[in-house]
Amino acid sequence: MFGLGIASVSFAAPTSNLVDVPVKHWSYDAVKYLGEQGIIDGYGDGTFRGDKNMSRYEMAQIVYKAMLNQQKANIAQKALIDKLAVEYALEINKVNTMDQRLAAIEKKTDNLQFSGQARMRYSVFSETSGNPGVASSVSSTYRLRLDGVARVDDNTTFDFRFVNRAPDKASLSNSTFQTFGGNGQSGSNYNNIDRAAINAKFGKTKVLIGRQAFLVDPLGAWVDSGAYSFDGVKVSGKSGVINLSAAYGRFISGATWADNSINPAMTTAAGNLDVSSLTAETASGKLKYSAGYHELKNFATGKIPFKWTAFDANYRFNKDYILYAGYLTNSGQEIYGGKDKTGYYTSLMIGDTALSKRGAQKLAISYMKHGANMTPAFLSGWGTPLKTQSQDFHNFDVQYYYAFSKNFNAGLQYSPVVASDKYNGANNTLYRVLTNVKF
Repeated sequence: MFGLGIASVSFAAPTSNLVDVPVKHWSYDAVKYLGEQGIIDGYGDGTFRGDKNMSRYEMAQIVYKAMLNQQKANIAQKALIDKLAVEYALEINKVNTMDQRLAAIEKKTDNLQFSGQARMRYSVFSETSGNPGVASSVSSTYRLRLDGVARVDDNTTFDFRFVNRAPDKASLSNSTFQTFGGNGQSGSNYNNIDRAAINAKFGKTKVLIGRQAFLVDPLGAWVDSGAYSFDGVKVSGKSGVINLSAAYGRFISGATWADNSINPAMTTAAGNLDVSSLTAETASGKLKYSAGYHELKNFATGKIPFKWTAFDANYRFNKDYILYAGYLTNSGQEIYGGKDKTGYYTSLMIGDTALSKRGAQKLAISYMKHGANMTPAFLSGWGTPLKTQSQDFHNFDVQYYYAFSKNFNAGLQYSPVVASDKYNGANNTLYRVLTNVKF
């Protein structure tokens, strides 16, 4: 008795071929020999027994595999394979036909690929000072993102994404999680395709046309690129050692920011925005750094509330330590008189940052200072005050993750936010348990 690896796909045998091969037939010994020599690597339920009758079709599948592996065989083994091929020629012809059909199906399937991620979290917000109208809260929420790539030709794909919730311009924020038990939730921002773009290569130049991620910094400190998109075009390429990209399009139209009831100035200044940007990035050894200019113009008023100049860098000390840092300043219209127009962040990642295997761990320690006049607070993917008119705050954040497998991990988060303007701001602390799966 000897074992053979199971085939990933088996074919249903035509009824006309379900005739048993006599157990004493010479082909049993021939197939057993080829299996022992490593010429055959897969059949049926993983075993081959000399005392078990097989149909001619089952035997033909084994012989067909041997024919595909003839490059491993010596002269004598090839002669034996040829002899088996003559014996089961009719059945092998049908196996080959099915194999070709399967290959054609697999080729078509390869043209459309999906990947996704789901996150569930249990959050406790504790309001500590500032605005007494903000109560502490507990929530259980989830988020699903399903990314699709359809291959058009060798240089072109159509990229799209399905989400269970996208930002809602009627109350704009980066809230993309849905509450458990909230089956009654509905609206145009629920369960839809929030991104769709043609991705084409022209030599060394890439062009992305359609609804796509709005990217300003790599960690989402200033703009949560996982949540926010813009409709337009992005062109990227390389000049020497420098990667360049330029983008233009419409970010939001007729939007009302989530804190509009206490902060109408932001909606007035930044409810209709077109974006144009230019970014350059490069690397030197373990250091990667970039500089970018991003202009957001209110197309309804002609004013420019945001002219961002951003600098970002990260340094990988070794495989377990990466330090990120970023700075942004705004030279656009001043929405709040006398308030800060700058901000900065730093983040230290310790451990297996990709959580690439079972037992991997990651610790992230981060700090951000956000000036009131630099960006809308609700653009940030980091912690923000529960209620604030000044939008001037600090955020300290600690997150720990453990991987149960390459595609499943869980984490804990502690994230206090301190509003600089106690009259208009509210300090709060976030405690959170998170689970993440990838597929």
